[in-house]
Amino acid sequence: MLAGALFGEMLRRFTLVGYAAGAIMLLSLVARRILGPRPRHFGFRAGIVTLMLGASAYAGIVVASRIDALQHEIGVAPSSLPAGDPRRVEFGTLHGLSTALQLVPLLGGLALLFWEIKE
Repeated sequence: MLAGALFGEMLRRFTLVGYAAGAIMLLSLVARRILGPRPRHFGFRAGIVTLMLGASAYAGIVVASRIDALQHEIGVAPSSLPAGDPRRVEFGTLHGLSTALQLVPLLGGLALLFWEIKE
């Protein structure tokens, strides 16, 4: 259980670093628009970064808090519950949602990286 708590703390720290990186990315994009030549398709790029931040925030705040509450309620590893248990099903659904939401920043970052390289 101690290893799970340490992993959870590291994941929370990583999430905070991700929020900071997204904010820096958005601020640097805005600074480029104000100080230099406007980046091509600025609105689209800013929208992608905002979507990335929104998906990360929703996964890290809303979904993660529900997962934590469910884990505390269960008291044991969700995989140890019977397959039809509603708490196990809900945990699996939340875990899948969190994973899908974390694909948004990954794919958005790859799209922005490709865009920067191309430009």
